[in-house]
Amino acid sequence: MQTLIMGNRDGIDDFSSTNASVLLSVLKLIDEHDLYGQVAYPKHHKQSDVPDIYCFAAKTKLWGKLFQR
Repeated sequence: MQTLIMGNRDGIDDFSSTNASVLLSVLKLIDEHDLYGQVAYPKHHKQSDVPDIYCFAAKTKLWGKLFQR
């Protein structure tokens, strides 16, 4: 299971058009690559979680993959 940290959100209806576009792009990629059940995108995370998220990405070599595009 891979986790996508895409910021905190309450409701999609409250998104700016840019944020809604990004979320839609991510959902389309999940659909295109049939990643259902393989990725999670939590609705909320705490600011105190951010350092651990960066450490996890660095340890698992995900960091380079995240920014290849």
